[in-house]
Amino acid sequence: MASIFTPTRLTYTRCAALALSALLATTAHAGMFDMIDNLSKKIAEGSAAAEAEVDAKFAEEMRKEMPVYSFDIPAPDQSGQYVKMKDGDTLEDVKKVGIVNFSVEFVVENEATAVGSQQSKSKVRGIPNQDTAKMQAMVEELYTKTVSDLGAMGIEIVPFETIKATKNYGDLAEVLHASPWETETKGNVDVANGGGSGGAKSKSILVAPAGISIFADNSKRFASIPGGLFGPNIPLKVVKIGYDLNREVVLLSVNMVVDFSVMQTSGRSLLNVAKIKTADIHHLQADNTYFKFQSARGSAPLLTLKKAVVSDKPLFSEAKNFKAEIESGITSTETSTTSDKSFYADTYYARSGEMLEAARQMFIAELKKAK
Repeated sequence: MASIFTPTRLTYTRCAALALSALLATTAHAGMFDMIDNLSKKIAEGSAAAEAEVDAKFAEEMRKEMPVYSFDIPAPDQSGQYVKMKDGDTLEDVKKVGIVNFSVEFVVENEATAVGSQQSKSKVRGIPNQDTAKMQAMVEELYTKTVSDLGAMGIEIVPFETIKATKNYGDLAEVLHASPWETETKGNVDVANGGGSGGAKSKSILVAPAGISIFADNSKRFASIPGGLFGPNIPLKVVKIGYDLNREVVLLSVNMVVDFSVMQTSGRSLLNVAKIKTADIHHLQADNTYFKFQSARGSAPLLTLKKAVVSDKPLFSEAKNFKAEIESGITSTETSTTSDKSFYADTYYARSGEMLEAARQMFIAELKKAK
């Protein structure tokens, strides 16, 4: 069980107060400034404690929208509730499969910013002391079982070395990353008033099986697909790999996203009051968790989580011991508030593995139905 600090930053804009502060900026008034700072800290700490209660209520609301996955029921029996399939009727044409991408994204930090008429606010939530060795072990097991299950369905699995040797895979060299790959990703934040992105961003660790590189296959998770405007067209290159293999091999890209929190902001308008709500909910993201087949012959199956797979276990203890620090600038004063929360690391890695395996089994179950 590790300790984690979760910062909240609040910035106030100074205007006429600047002139006043200039008049009072003498040694005689130093004690007054200390008193004001101490009072500001107390107010910030009280506000943080109140926000913790708001977050707790928000978590209860989100639990209703994101019901807990039934871990006591076999995953294949729940596949119809969780998985949607497109072009499933083309599965009968899939005889050979090459796994071109197999990545699990672990979101390890979420940040959201809201702007109001007199203040801006940001919140950061994170997973401390990430254990990439445990992440890697999960992914290796998922990959091995996926290859085994597809083979049991009568599908021939083309070795990754064969895919790697193709010209078009080689053309992806500039956008390939070794595993684990740490990168900034898009924040998954709900904006309450429907305006803007809420200043959302995340940091993630993407992990692939040993020997397989990672590329940004999901544009929903990246601000821009690496490679830039003049870089390789990744979806087109993947299809062209199929041409390199005489259109006999269907390429499979597997993407799964493990997240640990949900945020909601008031947006980024000066007409709003800056508000950010946070719910610590461990889950697999819907829509961004999928098995995507791609064929040079035309349509191929796409299986996607249609609702989140949600853990039933908390990852953090209750926030306590709020502490505030004040940093004054020329035009603004920033108050940073932290709280120490215990992170249940064993629960995080165990439940992450179980949720990933449940999703994998549900995808395979739906493939078997279509076969």
